[in-house]
Amino acid sequence: MASRQNNAYASYAAYYAAPEVDTLRDNYERVLSVFDVNATASPESLLAQAVGSVSIPQIFVVLAADPHGGHKVYTLHRPGKLTAPLGGTSPWDGQVFATNGEVHGNLVNTVKFSDEPFVICPTIRVPSIEFINAFFQEHAGAETLGPFTADDADTEEIQTRFVMYLPTMLAPHLLQVQGVTPRQLWEVAFPLLVAENKLEDCDLFIDWMRVALTLTARRVRPNNIVNVLVLTKQALTVPIVDVELFQAREIIINNDLRGRHTQGADFHESVLRLAAAVADNTNKTVALAAEDKDRKPSKVWPQTIDVLMRYLGVTNEQELPALYSALAKAAKHERRMVIQQALSVYCNSAAAFCMQPLVVNLTIAKCIQEFDFVALDPDILNLGLQPFILNIGNAEQRAKTLEIANQFDALEGGKIGVTLQDLKDLSATEIKHVPLSFMETEQTLGSFGDLLAIVLGPTHVLFVAYRTFWNEWSRARPFLSNAIDVTRTLKPVHLLRRIQLELYYWFNAKRQNSEPRAVDFTLLLHELHMATFTPPALPPHMFAAPLAFPPSSVPTLAATLDASSVTPSLLSDLSSITGLLLASQSATKKTTQQPGSGDAIINPSPDKDLDAALAGHKIK
Repeated sequence: MASRQNNAYASYAAYYAAPEVDTLRDNYERVLSVFDVNATASPESLLAQAVGSVSIPQIFVVLAADPHGGHKVYTLHRPGKLTAPLGGTSPWDGQVFATNGEVHGNLVNTVKFSDEPFVICPTIRVPSIEFINAFFQEHAGAETLGPFTADDADTEEIQTRFVMYLPTMLAPHLLQVQGVTPRQLWEVAFPLLVAENKLEDCDLFIDWMRVALTLTARRVRPNNIVNVLVLTKQALTVPIVDVELFQAREIIINNDLRGRHTQGADFHESVLRLAAAVADNTNKTVALAAEDKDRKPSKVWPQTIDVLMRYLGVTNEQELPALYSALAKAAKHERRMVIQQALSVYCNSAAAFCMQPLVVNLTIAKCIQEFDFVALDPDILNLGLQPFILNIGNAEQRAKTLEIANQFDALEGGKIGVTLQDLKDLSATEIKHVPLSFMETEQTLGSFGDLLAIVLGPTHVLFVAYRTFWNEWSRARPFLSNAIDVTRTLKPVHLLRRIQLELYYWFNAKRQNSEPRAVDFTLLLHELHMATFTPPALPPHMFAAPLAFPPSSVPTLAATLDASSVTPSLLSDLSSITGLLLASQSATKKTTQQPGSGDAIINPSPDKDLDAALAGHKIK
């Protein structure tokens, strides 16, 4: 059997699926039996064994409250206990942390392991396996069962532990960071156990699932009885990490996933791997140097800290959001990952707009690290803190953005660093995307709200205004979805442009040390409801349309638009960005003109410089 030390696993799904890792597959009862409520091991000793063993995969499931008030089952694995060094101190001393779900390159979701995880729960009356399967077949929308009484057939009283060991064979199917519902867990795990003839081996795990699915009546006040899932723990806690915690977790993960940073096999990526291999520091996660722990933003950015404080409306650097302190303490090549980790932490909080953090591309990283919140001109859409810098797109485009970011990290961490040509080449390959559908628009706006939260802080006037806008947006979803996807009377690009302009003029006023006009993003929605919304003019360079479409699908538009040469379907697509449909319709109107009465006289000797300056504009 091959040794797992010789395999470069790139993901935990591949890691746990490997036979050399899943050494207990022939009989999971050997490890599950120690979690039996009648076993002699105490909860404390079980926890000590869980954090102390590295030879057997340590994977556990916990039922916890999710950010939306529901319940999710999370897969927590590789728990480890941090201990203060001899003669030293640590803020994490005695605490246990684990990885939640899958690891995607640098994206690691570290959470605090549940308190008292292996304590035995109260006795619960649960239904039989046959009852559960029959019930779910008849009730497609049900997520839980019960409560049950002693008079109910096919039920019994059992106990289990709050946190249960997960058979390794199931782990590759249950590594979603956002968790799964108890029913989803049952519908994934039970058929797999049946197919592998593991019902007897894994009966204790099945009992845990039965309890996780079953509501129980609990009296919370003399006259108030509520139904609860007794296994529910508090929402997962995502710590604000420092060098000590990151290094401790990275040791575990890098030992398991030796191929997590491996690129593809083509020549370009091979060169990047070679550059990373000879670099002094190729670890792309946040590893804050001990001597940098006391660095402050004012010491790192002495020339621009005043501008940042002016943008954020604070009078001293202690009032800045935590992101800037973390950026100041990080090495230059670690700062993009600091931003990425901050987003991941926020997206796992109850206040998040989106549960999935966006990928921090080079544009976002530059904007935040250089406090470049406002461009020099309102028509520059690839700079400044505004929604056009988010290249979300589809799954393939997001994967490309992540690949480019990883390449940037690899080069930045080498001895030479990122040259200007490297940066230009990487920036040129970034996917530029403008949302076209309602769902894409909502995802972009939600992700932008998460970005504002970590960059501006939750009390900033712009973030408060944006949160109010988001609440109104949620109430207007049916109206907006219909306008964007059905009637097509509203173009997403105009919504983003309106928000971008509001932010540009607010930050521009702050840059000029003047008082900006108060921003009310909800006014946009009010105008839409009142049919008074005026689509803002788009920058001339957007008419080339590579922001949303592949170059091969965009026609070259002549100075004089020939409507007969453009198909209706193409016009419909282009109108999603520029409104060219209206332009083409007006171009098809034929009027009879007398000689000399035309709308314009063509200059036989045009001034090229003047034409360039007026590109995209009309003289009325």
